[in-house]
Amino acid sequence: MLYENIRKGLIYFWATTFIIIGLKILSDYIDPIASTVTSTISTVNTSITETTEEFNAYKLPIKEKFTMRVEGINSCQAELEKKFNLRLSDLSISHVGNECDEEVCELVVDFKNEVPEFVEIAIKESDHDYCKVKRFEVKKKYISLSYTVELILTDELREKLGSVSASDKITLKNAKDYDLSGSYEKKIGIFIYDEKVEKDMILVNGEERLEVRFY
Repeated sequence: MLYENIRKGLIYFWATTFIIIGLKILSDYIDPIASTVTSTISTVNTSITETTEEFNAYKLPIKEKFTMRVEGINSCQAELEKKFNLRLSDLSISHVGNECDEEVCELVVDFKNEVPEFVEIAIKESDHDYCKVKRFEVKKKYISLSYTVELILTDELREKLGSVSASDKITLKNAKDYDLSGSYEKKIGIFIYDEKVEKDMILVNGEERLEVRFY
């Protein structure tokens, strides 16, 4: 009888021990699975949110802009066009102008796509100089690279922005500079960035209205 009680006690002891060990192993196995599932759900939710934001964002192309700057020289191209109706013959140039700061001026030449080896530009080397055409070698040291975004007030953009009027100022939040031109119905803004960016915010009178994604 004593032997039988001891045998039953040992059976109960080992059975209990095996159950406890089994539950511990099962718990250790389930925890990583739960953690993995939670992490996966979080990743999926983040991905869905990002995809939704990108889908709802307004999309615009961003383009490289190559500019030649030469200090101490003024363009007189506008003068030639006004007096003699002589326009730029170099098709690689999109714009010629001057930028002055504290009486120091720079000749600024924007290129369309590729930078040529030479360009011919109407210039004045001083205020009293005659307007003349000069051939420039486009050296690397003269070239600066920036990025531009053209913003046009299309019907689609009007709808996304909501209520806008002719007096509203529409800009891109992080743009370094911009040039607005055209009528309210076809307002065009050229916005400049120092580096290539993936997204920005469209502001209406300084208020954030719409995210824009660049491609």
